[in-house]
Amino acid sequence: MYTAPNLITIVSKENLDDYNGHPNKREIILENGLVKQKITYDDAYFWSYTDTIDYYYDAARRLQRTRQRTKHYVIERNYAFDAKGNLRSILGEKKDRYDNTVVGTTEEHFGGYDDKPNPLKGICLWQDLLYLTLSANNFTSYSYRGDKGFRDITWTLAYDENGNADFSK
Repeated sequence: MYTAPNLITIVSKENLDDYNGHPNKREIILENGLVKQKITYDDAYFWSYTDTIDYYYDAARRLQRTRQRTKHYVIERNYAFDAKGNLRSILGEKKDRYDNTVVGTTEEHFGGYDDKPNPLKGICLWQDLLYLTLSANNFTSYSYRGDKGFRDITWTLAYDENGNADFSK
């Protein structure tokens, strides 16, 4: 729900029979039509630490950098785009929040772009879908290298009768 002109508050609560879970509250702060900050509150603990992500954009309104602060780490990611407006790479660095030592790095690459408009461009409020919403076109390859190992995947997109990528398939 919009709780102010530039603030979206999302509260979800699990109700399982006799168990009433703690509410999961998130706030999304907007600035000039772009997500400026996302805050996730941890209401299950008395100290209620937050997971906060700050978003930084370039003059073309493309995501340039994110800075995420969790309970123990600060994770910075730098985003690089090609001339067509497609995400090419994300370089990440994870630092200990207390002594600022680097505890891990990541490298992610995107490729195999089609020539169709991305129907998801610019409409994401959830972190797990963020990468799909950043590019002008649709990617079909992804690689990850980092402290959690490595992964290389490719896939074939399905298209609807109008030639648009159909992510439901």
